Amino acid sequence: MKAFVNHYEVLGLPNSASIEAIVKAYRYLAKIYHPDKNPSKSARAKFEEIQNAYEALKNPDKKKAYDNILEAKLEDIKRYEKQSKLSKQLAEDLLKREEQNIKNKIKEQQKAYDQQYEAKVSRAKQIEELLLQNTKKATKNFTVLVKWRHKSKLLYTKENLKHIFVQYGRIDDIVPIDGKHRAYIMFAHKNSVTKLLEDKEKFANDFRIKEMKDDKRKVEKSDSDCFLSTEVIDKIRMANEKRSFETIKKETGEGIKKKKVEEVIDPLDAEEFRKKEEEILRKLME
Repeated sequence: MKAFVNHYEVLGLPNSASIEAIVKAYRYLAKIYHPDKNPSKSARAKFEEIQNAYEALKNPDKKKAYDNILEAKLEDIKRYEKQSKLSKQLAEDLLKREEQNIKNKIKEQQKAYDQQYEAKVSRAKQIEELLLQNTKKATKNFTVLVKWRHKSKLLYTKENLKHIFVQYGRIDDIVPIDGKHRAYIMFAHKNSVTKLLEDKEKFANDFRIKEMKDDKRKVEKSDSDCFLSTEVIDKIRMANEKRSFETIKKETGEGIKKKKVEEVIDPLDAEEFRKKEEEILRKLME
């Protein structure tokens, strides 16, 4: 489709120009762009535009008809520009809404991430507190001292002692003393110690059971009856290791390393107990 040309603009005139102004403008431009005055191709094309504009506007009837067409065209242009502006505004609004939606989504995702992170941190703190509580509980076991005869035919191990006394409640640890004849049994609850002491006559033939209490003058952290602090237990374990090392060294006459001692003998090892028990039973049957 051929593009619409505003003849007034071609002549350099406003849309309200009179016929006199049109004639005057045409004559002036014709002197500049007439092929006889200016032989260039661009001048020829410009002169043709000027000629067409003049022909459309020099007659009052033609000018009136063209003015009506021009007015309608200008209205279309205004309407188009208005619609374009409105469309542009709608497009900009849509873009802004999309950008805002993206920002809101990112914000929600960040909020969800922060909540998950806070939940993880909170959970980690709870676990840490529980571990700390369990550690504190573990350092406050209620303890009894169990002794058995030096000439006992059985070598009691941790497993054996646990099977015997677990009926009174949860046992957190068993720590031997001197390796064979005494052991500390540490219960999780004081009621376990109370029940065991009430029934200690049941074990009179095999064990002597004594309730343990810390000397508060020596161990400041002790604050309960039937309780041995971790300091005391650690000293007992160190003494056991030293005794085992010195005993093996004396028996073998060799400088065995501590690590090897642990591999050679465990005074409360279940397998060792089973072998000793079988040996004793075999001798009794003979």
